[in-house]
Amino acid sequence: TSLTYSVHLTCVRLLLNLVESIYHQRNDPSNARDGRMLLGRILDTFTDKFGALKSKADTFKVSVLQEMKKDSSNSKSVKAYNEKRKARYEYIQLLRSLIMGMKALLWSMTNYAQIRKQKSRTVHPVSPLSEYEVVSVSKLVANGFS
Repeated sequence: TSLTYSVHLTCVRLLLNLVESIYHQRNDPSNARDGRMLLGRILDTFTDKFGALKSKADTFKVSVLQEMKKDSSNSKSVKAYNEKRKARYEYIQLLRSLIMGMKALLWSMTNYAQIRKQKSRTVHPVSPLSEYEVVSVSKLVANGFS
């Protein structure tokens, strides 16, 4: 994770655009299976990204920033404090995008396999999430950011 958080944020946004595109092509039988598989891979990417961010959370605690702010005796420490504040802001933006993106991704995955019957106009879900995907999301929710 040597890339900046803004680069990671851009990647997350691109993945979310891909999720939307995949979802809108779900009715095309030639792409349906591949699209569902890609959504599963994006879910894996998101859960991995959350895990990586969790390990960095301690470096952005408010107490750490307050200590840095107190030590503003020279220009280097002021610069380090400002860089840390900027990185914290980007980290929070990335986290927000991941959380909202996870919501959109899970919605797309659960609604991806719905078939509409022509006559009755009712919606019937067809295996919205695999067992692996349910376990993956459950671990993410259970572990959270605590």
